[in-house]
Amino acid sequence: MTSPHGLSAVAPPVDRSGTNFSPERQTTGSTTGSADRLTTGPTAADRIGSSVIRDLLALTERPGVISLAGGLPDLDLLDPERIRAAADHAASLSGAHGPVALQYGPTAGLATLREAVGERLGVDADEVVITTGSQQGLDLLARAVIAPGDEVALQEPAYLGAVQAFRAAGATVVGLPGDDRGLDVDALNALIAAGNAPRVVYVVADHHNPTGAVMSPGRRARLRELADANGILVIEDAAYRDLRWGPPTRPLFAPRSPVVHVGSASKVLAPGLRVGWMTGPTDVIDAVLRLKQAADLHTPTWNQLMVAHMLDDGHQPRHLERIRTAYRSRAVALADELTTRLGDAVEVTAPDGGMFLWMTTRDGTDTDDLLDRAIEVGVAFVPGSAFRTRPPGSDTEADNTTARLAFASRPEEQLRAAARRLAEVWRP
Repeated sequence: MTSPHGLSAVAPPVDRSGTNFSPERQTTGSTTGSADRLTTGPTAADRIGSSVIRDLLALTERPGVISLAGGLPDLDLLDPERIRAAADHAASLSGAHGPVALQYGPTAGLATLREAVGERLGVDADEVVITTGSQQGLDLLARAVIAPGDEVALQEPAYLGAVQAFRAAGATVVGLPGDDRGLDVDALNALIAAGNAPRVVYVVADHHNPTGAVMSPGRRARLRELADANGILVIEDAAYRDLRWGPPTRPLFAPRSPVVHVGSASKVLAPGLRVGWMTGPTDVIDAVLRLKQAADLHTPTWNQLMVAHMLDDGHQPRHLERIRTAYRSRAVALADELTTRLGDAVEVTAPDGGMFLWMTTRDGTDTDDLLDRAIEVGVAFVPGSAFRTRPPGSDTEADNTTARLAFASRPEEQLRAAARRLAEVWRP
């Protein structure tokens, strides 16, 4: 029996005939190395290739480099006493089998954390799954709902972590245009009208990575309508939703809708805790749980206890306001310095939340070439070509006039210095 989202209640048997597992397909001779093994197609690792941003971050570890490349939160904005209290709380809990924080836990997550997240999302605790960061959530979702060859539509330029997760699951990733109002839903509708309705639509509706765009209310409503009418599952990545200083927005997710909400403590607390969560249609969540059991049994118990304590210790609203205030000042400082130094040569999209500033060159400056010169003077950023959805080795022309600049983890004086250095090497 198949659910509305195409998920079988019981996984069908897997036919291994014709694969490299079949005895007659094995090679003879040495069996000591994987090079001697015949395969029938690319592995998941082959499908995703290397991360441009990961490779770039290795270059930014040199002393003196002001890195605007990685989307790193500023951990100096955390209250050390609050972290210590959360750790003490985790260490102090004892259950029937000894210290709770050091024991195995439920695959879906600890009840205390699921309750805290469920209360914020308006769902019951048993509808929430705790994941090892939101990236694991995307990976589990991709493997739960996508079969090789299925299409996933998303806004281009796109978050690379999502693209990699979908490609690893065998999806064909379709990039759709967007603007300062988010994903172009008319383009999605045209895709559907042409008979190419995607199985999944992935969106970062609030403070899109990399452009910082916020999806308009009208487009959110239209996307939900299209999903309902065409059996499309929407994955809403809400990693940046709480980092807003502009007008509040309404989430795409609603209980009993064809939308999966994926959230994270990484951007609002600490990425090192590796705690994320999701909720959505029951059949999707059940499939995710089966895969998570096979992947890691459960997210680290200690980390879950720390996050649960901080979400409910009464200090989270004040903490969020502190982050928003600091990030807003930094975004303004970087945008102002860039426009002051470069004038009409650039267009800077000033965000009203999130961690990234999107820059477009108006004078034809190639941001891939600019990066090479910028590294020499101690500045790093991510060129826009890194966020294109073209598969590895594709001949599709990349956008070489845009760049993502991350402002969250640097103080204002360093951001202004980075802008000055960029201006110095703007032209070869």
